[in-house]
Amino acid sequence: VTLDNSGIVTVELLVLRDSEGWFNYEATFDDFVGLTDLDGVDPVDAYADATATGRSIVNFLKSALNFYLEREGA
Repeated sequence: VTLDNSGIVTVELLVLRDSEGWFNYEATFDDFVGLTDLDGVDPVDAYADATATGRSIVNFLKSALNFYLEREGA
């Protein structure tokens, strides 16, 4: 994840497993770009219609964004 004062700039998923099937889901995270608040993001929509995985991604992005904003005093 890349952040700046305008919010989320980029989110990239690193695929560390070369498996057949849904593990190779090609996610795009363009909907996160520019967000400074993720409270309204539905975890199901975050990644592959998978609630638990999406929730993990959203929680990670919230933590990263909060950490950045606290450090930068925004």
